[in-house]
Amino acid sequence: MTKLRKISQVLGILVFILLFAKLNIPHIFIFFFVLTLLFGRVFCGWLCPIGALEEIIGKKTYARRGLPLRAGCNIGCPFIWVSAWLNRVSLFKIEINKEKCTKCGICDKICPTSLPWQKASWKEGDNPSNRYGCIRCGTCIANCPEQALSYTLRWKKGKR
Repeated sequence: MTKLRKISQVLGILVFILLFAKLNIPHIFIFFFVLTLLFGRVFCGWLCPIGALEEIIGKKTYARRGLPLRAGCNIGCPFIWVSAWLNRVSLFKIEINKEKCTKCGICDKICPTSLPWQKASWKEGDNPSNRYGCIRCGTCIANCPEQALSYTLRWKKGKR
């Protein structure tokens, strides 16, 4: 999943350039809004050119300071202010299987947006992807040793 995400981030830079070259600002925001309503903040985790650069730079600078790779996204990006709220109602979500989860905390440790002062929701068996900063990058899904996390439809048949 990591290689696929890196490829999509490079493509995201190209898409971003093309969108700004061909579309006006309202069309771009409509595109982001619809994308976020469907999939959550996947733009931030998979296509955002600024986030991709921040991850590259962050490996050398943020890591030394104990900050996550995407610290700037949580604090300074205006798109996150709207998209983070839409994350809670998007068509798809990251779901935690509480029966499989051993509450090891790996999902929190490897999350590129997990800030040190955030509540460690996995300790209570809560889904860390419900956090404001989750960018739906899938790093937690790929690294869960118990395979307790999955990307699923928010409203499945038989669930409320």
